[in-house]
Amino acid sequence: MPTKFVFLLLPKIHILDLAGPDQAILEAIDYGADFEIEYCGINEPVITASGLPFKAVTHYSKIKFNKGDFLIIPGAAYSYLSSKDFLKSLPCVIFQ
Repeated sequence: MPTKFVFLLLPKIHILDLAGPDQAILEAIDYGADFEIEYCGINEPVITASGLPFKAVTHYSKIKFNKGDFLIIPGAAYSYLSSKDFLKSLPCVIFQ
């Protein structure tokens, strides 16, 4: 079973914080690594800090993790991370 890397795409995500790790994993896959990548979010829509929208992504609750899989949370704008909307979503993100 391949090792899964799941990116949690938060609203106001920084594109570079997603693109760097994503590209490194994709390159490893190109060289034969037994990896797979999935993307998920906590709500919709996901719009980057620079305003670029992502199409609908899977809700995090539908992602199935196996032992050895990784959750990657790229950086996002501080204005979102310190917002009431994000703070209200924390229990469902962390504890489920």
